[in-house]
Amino acid sequence: TEGKDGMTHRSGQWCCRLPSPVSLREVDQDVTGPRLRTIRVTEKLLLNGTKVNFSFMSDGFHDTVRKAFKVWETVGIGLRFHEVQNIENAHVRIDFGKGTGNWSQLGRDILSIPKDQATMHIESDDLDVCLHEIGHTLGFKHEHQREDITWDADAVYTFFENEYSWSKEDVDNNILTANPPNGVEASAFDPDSIMAYYFPPGLILEPEKYQTEAWQPASGLSETDKADVKKAYPPILKKEPQIRLVPRKTVRIEIRPGGQKTLLVKPIETGAYVIKTMGKSDTLIVLFEEEEDGELKVIAGDEDSGKRRNARIRTRLRKERKYVLKVRLYSEVTNARTAVV
Repeated sequence: TEGKDGMTHRSGQWCCRLPSPVSLREVDQDVTGPRLRTIRVTEKLLLNGTKVNFSFMSDGFHDTVRKAFKVWETVGIGLRFHEVQNIENAHVRIDFGKGTGNWSQLGRDILSIPKDQATMHIESDDLDVCLHEIGHTLGFKHEHQREDITWDADAVYTFFENEYSWSKEDVDNNILTANPPNGVEASAFDPDSIMAYYFPPGLILEPEKYQTEAWQPASGLSETDKADVKKAYPPILKKEPQIRLVPRKTVRIEIRPGGQKTLLVKPIETGAYVIKTMGKSDTLIVLFEEEEDGELKVIAGDEDSGKRRNARIRTRLRKERKYVLKVRLYSEVTNARTAVV
């Protein structure tokens, strides 16, 4: 619907109740300040340049969900979304029906959910709902759970108990508890983000205008949403320089925090290999095998973010096969140079 400001606002009031509090990676006690903040901002992001398979577990609003995946993809990001019939091959498993509300697991958390369980639940045939939940799958948290928003906690508890039968824990987990910002870099407050939802007047103390005005985001992805997702998952260049990783040689790579590099791995002979990072950076490494159709199959992975060690993969590689190593940098302790051997 069109509001007084001339913008198209969302057609209905809905909310999203995540299945559990946002889980944070355990880090060493001396990991603080900017290093910890950068880890928190990026730790839920998926690996860029990969294909994310999704599948439906029950009858429901399939076409709306498909359209929502397409909306995110056509922003021009480095991820591809592909529907599969076998849920065993799906990273994102979507269930429908009344009862548990709208929710999704957050980012990389989808990879730890058993294959027979849903990672997303959709209860409303609403494109904005589907866009919001896919945003969670991409690793984005609620826009309204920011440190620069002050809530009238008692009013919030009362409203969500009366309207949605939410418990105090539900309200804390999904509204009142401030989370690290979305994306690779913290962006300014975006009242039209798809990762926010409608709030009536009187629940928010700061910004002050929401004491008397409703917070009613515009429909669809905001410009900030689009900018944030492109920073998190930049488009893959077709002629991206190829970095080769060969046995017993160290490769130095420069990556900005939240950024990623791809290395080609070609074994000189079949056998056991160890691939590891060097230096004082917080990284995630994942090794893929390139299949005959060009698709990448995950072999192994490891991460060292917030720990006094380096990411390390030990696995058996075959001479006649091609492998790809993806390296994502969460943060750097001294500089942005990371080495892989």
